[in-house]
Amino acid sequence: MSGSEKTRDCFCECKITHKKRMFLVGFFVIGVMAAGQALTNEKMPEETKVIVQEVVNPHILRKAQIAQEEINPLLHEVYTEVDEVVEEYYRELAKEAKFVECYDDVSIYTKLGPYEHSYIVFAYYEMKIKDINTKIPGLGTLYLEEDGKGELSLIRHVKDENVNALVRELMQHQDVQALTALVKERYTAAFDSDIALREAVRDLRKAYETSPLR
Repeated sequence: MSGSEKTRDCFCECKITHKKRMFLVGFFVIGVMAAGQALTNEKMPEETKVIVQEVVNPHILRKAQIAQEEINPLLHEVYTEVDEVVEEYYRELAKEAKFVECYDDVSIYTKLGPYEHSYIVFAYYEMKIKDINTKIPGLGTLYLEEDGKGELSLIRHVKDENVNALVRELMQHQDVQALTALVKERYTAAFDSDIALREAVRDLRKAYETSPLR
């Protein structure tokens, strides 16, 4: 039995019941690679503007071992329902984006979150800026969990310190660091290859730095 299978057996209670209705209510991102993505929040569809003040379902903390890489490895596209929510999120994000044409090649890597039925997602994507040929790789960090109705939600503006503390620990895992390094390498290669892309990214950064939504 593989390490991933053992992990899924140990945490079989985290299997979610997927409902067709999904609330895409935000995200938080890491690094300069996601500067353009952060700008698009001002034009999110109405259903994504729901701000969750408190999570409805009772928070039942997992065991402390969840922070250990051996027990909580980075799994690539294992949880179908999680993948569907994240893919839909990026589709909706692109539709309303002011500067972004699309998010292509979305690839989803997941670790278990701090609560039952919760997940930390590291989503790789290649962002196509309007009028720029070269796509720019990025890595979004997302938090998902079931609400009181058993519906999987992507939570915006995560203020729960249990979640944020776990994310900080997971970022130190070797598998996450390896993924981050790979994305940075691809980002640098794309950035250096296209002068138009470099200028566009600089403009996006400037707009982001002066945005009241920052």
